[in-house]
Amino acid sequence: MLHVNYDISKHWSVASGIDYTTSGDSVVSGYYQGYGPGASALGVTVTPTYTNHGWFIRNELSYVRLQNFTLGHGFGSNGLAPDQIRDIIESGFWF
Repeated sequence: MLHVNYDISKHWSVASGIDYTTSGDSVVSGYYQGYGPGASALGVTVTPTYTNHGWFIRNELSYVRLQNFTLGHGFGSNGLAPDQIRDIIESGFWF
């Protein structure tokens, strides 16, 4: 996993990261991640953030790609899709 953060200004920053994970070939370790034995996942994330007096709002946009996953345990309504785009907006206060 590699994550970096860059402060653009006093209020704006952008973080990004690359994550890679793989499961073992056994049934126990393979289903720990939920994608099946021998599966791997690569994810890329970009998160711009605005802060002001402890308040923050950020958008986390990520892309995940699976390899060697068990059919039915991937993405999508039927678990057959190998990739997925995820987006979430968060807001709150830092103490």
